[in-house]
Amino acid sequence: MTSLRRALLTLSLSTLPLSGAACQGSMSDEEALVGEATSSLTVGEETGDLGAEAAAGQSDSALEALATDASELPGVPDDAPGVCDVEGRRRRVLARYDENGDGQLGPAERAQLSRDLSARGAPLAARLALRHRAAVMERVRWAFDENADGALSADERTALVDALEARCLRRRAAVVAAFDGDRDGALDVTERQAAKAALQAKVQALRQQVLAKHDANGNGALDDAEKVALRRELVAAWKATRAEVVKRFDANGDGALDDGERLALKRALQQRIAEGRDAE
Repeated sequence: MTSLRRALLTLSLSTLPLSGAACQGSMSDEEALVGEATSSLTVGEETGDLGAEAAAGQSDSALEALATDASELPGVPDDAPGVCDVEGRRRRVLARYDENGDGQLGPAERAQLSRDLSARGAPLAARLALRHRAAVMERVRWAFDENADGALSADERTALVDALEARCLRRRAAVVAAFDGDRDGALDVTERQAAKAALQAKVQALRQQVLAKHDANGNGALDDAEKVALRRELVAAWKATRAEVVKRFDANGDGALDDGERLALKRALQQRIAEGRDAE
């Protein structure tokens, strides 16, 4: 995994300024946990279908579980900056979990964050108003769980954090390029507000697309029956993706992914994530 991490970093950071490079040293337990939580926030502020090909490694029951979270209406936190901001989101995580206010996470605080990161039902996402993107983060975690034990080792978590921080920097550069009207290489207050408004408009458009198709009673929300219909649609789409991806990565043609083929898929996904693809 260490060699993979070096390869990912070389690839993902090759065109980024050194001043914005992701951490390349070893991470402490706190840094890795906070980094994963921070990554959940930055992923939650995307609007694309990140990690969709991970459906190829999911059982029917796993897809149905993911669809429960994905059936929440899209939304972004009120404080979403409109431009990917790792440090700002890290401060948000610390503010939520640093209960004694000492500026760091003690053992009990780390344990709570760890439970929220790993628990079914996405308590971290629910606490931070990102429930609808919890399924996306689960797909990202699957891509970095190379030994397929259902949990991220220290090396796997570090690789995930490095890749998503590199992704964030690429996304940030794209937003700055789009909204930096005076071309000074940074966003002033007005430009940031325009970027935030664009993000909110994009998310609102996604909400309206979902409501137009599934809000049968027209009340502007999804009731339980309407969410069931949305979940069925999501699972059907993911199963179609699974069949297509299995066909592409099934090197021996037996109709399924063995361990080696599944690992090849995971590493391809890791590369796509680090390169910032599928962000829109």
